[in-house]
Amino acid sequence: MKLNTHKLQLTWPDELPPEHLRPWLLRELKSLGKPLRWAITLIRPCESGSCRLIIVEAVVIKGEK
Repeated sequence: MKLNTHKLQLTWPDELPPEHLRPWLLRELKSLGKPLRWAITLIRPCESGSCRLIIVEAVVIKGEK
C-alpha cells in the first residue's frame, strides 16, 4: 500500500449542481486510487468567464489489497 498526493485542476461542468459536486469529485479521484482525504482549496471562474475551475488536493491509496 502506498499513499500518493495529488493537486488537480478540474472544470466544474455547468450542468452539475452543487449538491452533486461531491459524488462527481469522488469519481474523478477514484481514477487515481482510493481517496483517503481530499479538499477543495479553490473555486474560481475560468479566464473566459464561461466556466468554473476547482482546485482539489487529495491523498489517495494505491495498491491496497
